[in-house]
Amino acid sequence: MNNMINKLEAYFMKEFFEKNGKLIVFFLLMLIPNYESKTIFLFLFSVSFLSSDIYHGRYSTLGALPFSRIEIFVSAYTFLISIVFVSQLLAGTLGMLSLTDTITNLLIPSLIFVTAYFSISMIFVQNSLNNLVFPLLIFFADGILSSLPNNIFKNISPFIQENTLYSLIFAFILLIIAGYLFIEKGVQK
Repeated sequence: MNNMINKLEAYFMKEFFEKNGKLIVFFLLMLIPNYESKTIFLFLFSVSFLSSDIYHGRYSTLGALPFSRIEIFVSAYTFLISIVFVSQLLAGTLGMLSLTDTITNLLIPSLIFVTAYFSISMIFVQNSLNNLVFPLLIFFADGILSSLPNNIFKNISPFIQENTLYSLIFAFILLIIAGYLFIEKGVQK
């Protein structure tokens, strides 16, 4: 357990050191106290770290660390979730929302959204496809399909999240698939 905490700390330090400008910009943009208004920033945040590093051939710096593939995947996901968690709690505070409203209207939807699109981006990258373009097409399709009347897709949609539990389950299924592909297939790009 202590070893994993040390590895998480090393991963966080690496990300903060290498991507501090990007992190500051995304963090500030994620402080918008309205979930729907910030989804494009959450999307860009989700696809801008591990999957981007893999797609652009910067995985070698991660490979130099004494991490297994599962430790890299868990560390990257934990890093994203931690930033979203802190930014959404702060956004709720700045927006003068109650703790309940912050959790139900900002935190949970944002965590589900980031989990789903991080996973989607990782799935595409593991299949040697672009980490931004293909997930962006999925994002637009998600918005279009979710806007259709009498559509059960709204229940699992990472964007609309009409049924939070189903959306959460769907996001974790995607995360499991992405983790499996990353661990089993390795880096394809």
